[in-house]
Amino acid sequence: MNRNEYRNAKLNGARAAAEVHHKLGTNGKIRNGDNQVDVFESINELEIPVLCRPLTGLLGAYVTKPHRGILITTNRRLPIQRYTAAHELGHYWLKHEESFDTEDSVSLARGGINNIAAQEVEAEAFAAEFLLPKFLLVKVSQRLGWSKLDLKHPDNIYQLSLRVGVSYEATWRALLDNNLINNATAEVIEANPPKSSKLKLIEPYELFDPWSDVISLGIEESGSVVHASPEDTVIIELPEHSSSGYIWSDVSELEGIHAIASESGNANADVFGGVNLRKQLFKGAGRVLIELAEQRPWEKAQNPQATFEIDIDFLGKEEGLPRVYRK
Repeated sequence: MNRNEYRNAKLNGARAAAEVHHKLGTNGKIRNGDNQVDVFESINELEIPVLCRPLTGLLGAYVTKPHRGILITTNRRLPIQRYTAAHELGHYWLKHEESFDTEDSVSLARGGINNIAAQEVEAEAFAAEFLLPKFLLVKVSQRLGWSKLDLKHPDNIYQLSLRVGVSYEATWRALLDNNLINNATAEVIEANPPKSSKLKLIEPYELFDPWSDVISLGIEESGSVVHASPEDTVIIELPEHSSSGYIWSDVSELEGIHAIASESGNANADVFGGVNLRKQLFKGAGRVLIELAEQRPWEKAQNPQATFEIDIDFLGKEEGLPRVYRK
C-alpha cells in the first residue's frame, strides 16, 4: 500500500464513521453531556449481533457466515474492548470481508505498513473517528476547563483517555490526527506512559493492580457520568472551607463504596475562611450515584454551601452479551 492508497483508506474509514454518527445522532448525546461514544449501544441500535468471549490470540473478529456479526475478546479491559468493537463495526458498515483481528494486525493498520489490507486501514480509521471525533475531544477538554496548552501534559492526556473511554495511545494519536497537538508534543506524550501519572496521583497509597486506572475528579465534573472498573481507584478532590467549619460528607457512607482514605490539605489553614482541599480515595462496585454536600456538621438542617454529584459505573469490561443487549 503506497502513501496515497493509505491516505484514501483512512479518509474512507473516517467518512463512514461520520455517516454512522449522523444516522444515530451521536453528536446530540455528546452535546447533552456524554463523555463517551457508546459503541455497544450504537451496534445494538444497528441490530448487529455481538458476543464477548475469551478469544485466543484475537482482540476481535467480524464474521459474515452464517450471518454478519461481531466477536470481542474478554481478555482485555473495557477500553480495548470498546476500540475493538468500533473497529469491527467499521468492517460491518463498510461491507468488508471477514476479518480476524490481532494486536499485530491492528498495529500494522494504524501504521499503514505496506502489506496490510486496505480494509484494515479503513476499519482502524473508522474506529478512531467514531470513538474520538474532534468535537468530542474538544467538548470533554472544555468540560474539564482545559485550554489547548493543557493538552501538552501527559498527565492530562491520561485523564482525558479515561473520560473518553479508550487507551492512552489511541487518545494522543487522535489528538495528533485532529491537529490538537503537534508531532513534538506527541513524541513527549508517547515517551511518558500512564504508569508515572498513576503512581503520582495515588501516593502514598499503593496501586492494587498495575493494569488498573486512577481516575481523578474535580468540582467541574459534578453532574457527569464516569466509567470505571472494580479494580480502579477514584480520587475526588474538592475545595473545602474547613477553617470556617464547612466539611464535605464522606463517600464511605455510601453503599457500593470501599473507602481507602479521606484527607484534607492545609494550604490555607492559617487564614480564616481559607480554602483547603478535601481528597477522598475509594474503589467501588456496580453503579454508584455519589452525592456529597459541604456543610457545617452542626447545621445539617440548613442548605449546604456546595454540593457535588457524580454517577460512577464500576461494571468494567463486557462479558457474554453486552449489557445494553441484556437490557
